[in-house]
Amino acid sequence: MPPSLIIGDSVYDIVTKKSKNYYTKLISKKAKFSYNSLVLKHDFNFLLPHLVCSEAYVKAFQYNLEYITDDKCSFCKTQPETLWHLLFNCVYSKLFWKDFEFYFYSLSKEFVHLRLQDVIIGIITSECPLLNYFLLIAKLYIYGIAENLKYFRA
Repeated sequence: MPPSLIIGDSVYDIVTKKSKNYYTKLISKKAKFSYNSLVLKHDFNFLLPHLVCSEAYVKAFQYNLEYITDDKCSFCKTQPETLWHLLFNCVYSKLFWKDFEFYFYSLSKEFVHLRLQDVIIGIITSECPLLNYFLLIAKLYIYGIAENLKYFRA
């Protein structure tokens, strides 16, 4: 019998297995989606960032989106600052997205009317990698401004 190694419930023949087999087994319990990302992945196509961009920090931003716990919106100061409010429902965010739609039209001559789902997840009904990339960068921009406002007010 060839030398073997038991990892979890699997027996590995150490002569025929490659290091990638061991690595895959070892990280299988650690490399898991957070609960929020599992919910979003189930309800929407949450893997879109991997398809439309290559920058690690942009992908990480999409996966780190969670409800924001501050009491009031960083921009309007009138509503609780939830993810949906900050990125879409705030009066200032709405103005931003209207300008974004106009800007995208000026670049592509393609009209887009963004909905909450489009802003939060991306446009999953058709292949628009450039638009989805712009959406990720725009959300990163809004989120960054909100974080900077909190920092300077503290």
